[in-house]
Amino acid sequence: QIEIFHDQFTYSYHIYIQSLIFYRKLQQQIFWHSIQWGFQKRPFQQGFQIWIFLQWGSWIWRYFWQEFQIWRLWWLICWGLQIWIQQGSFWLQIFWRTLQRLCWGFQIQIWRQNFFPFCFYILFCFVQFFFFFF
Repeated sequence: QIEIFHDQFTYSYHIYIQSLIFYRKLQQQIFWHSIQWGFQKRPFQQGFQIWIFLQWGSWIWRYFWQEFQIWRLWWLICWGLQIWIQQGSFWLQIFWRTLQRLCWGFQIQIWRQNFFPFCFYILFCFVQFFFFFF
């Protein structure tokens, strides 16, 4: 009876793993088709790229949140970064300020729905950072 139970358990577990793999492959195919569809629709709709980027980000974030619980690692990284920046050097603080300005510029870009000034703003921030760094 133990061997029969073990065989049934192994068979059901094997079917479960196969269905899980099939489900993941299906999800990935839907994901890549949505990427291709987004790049095809890009010239016809303004702001569509931002929308599809947010869709990808939410899908990836939800996958990592449910499967791997990456949020614990993320919290640890943020906590370590904060301590490292507070005790860090001058270059690290410049990098942190540049990153904060980039995030602020991204919020402005979403608010105005204007892409080219935001690209110029990113370029300006990176030029400023590399000018100070090098």
